[in-house]
Amino acid sequence: MSAIMDAMRRYRMINGTFDTRSQFVVGDIPLEWEPNIRAQHLSNRRSVVEGLKYEFGEENLGEKVAEFGALGSEPFSVVAYHNLFFRQVRRSFVFGSHYPALVGCCALGERILNHLIHEFREDFKGTTEYKLVYDKESFDDWTKAIDVLEAWAILLPDVVADYRRLRTKRNDAIHFRPETLTRARDMAFE
Repeated sequence: MSAIMDAMRRYRMINGTFDTRSQFVVGDIPLEWEPNIRAQHLSNRRSVVEGLKYEFGEENLGEKVAEFGALGSEPFSVVAYHNLFFRQVRRSFVFGSHYPALVGCCALGERILNHLIHEFREDFKGTTEYKLVYDKESFDDWTKAIDVLEAWAILLPDVVADYRRLRTKRNDAIHFRPETLTRARDMAFE
């Protein structure tokens, strides 16, 4: 029986993508690379740009390729429910729709906070934080949501700091500030 168990493999399917195409469209190809490697990289770059032209359209293709490259590889996400929305935010950025990308990213951050509280609150019924979130369907107070998830040790310290910065960026984006008009791209990229 042990030999059979050793021979069996278990596979766990996860829903996600791993898109590293951006690595082909940024940067110079080093001269010290062997000619066949350079040629292959150039061929890959042309293929990626052709795919981006198909995906995003030919108009302003150079700008779209640059924005796509600037974003870097699409990161893995353990909150798979939100990968579709995250991809939509990235696509908005590539299209040059920076303010919708900025607002979409902030909204997605809030959605993830809400999702985490909904997902885990029943596991923390015995905590003082539970009474702050037990009967609500939606949480628009980011400070409270972050504090609760931090107290439950669901968010790591670095993620807590990132969420606090995102909260500030969200407020800067949503509430009227004249500089948002000229800084939307930088704010969305950050």
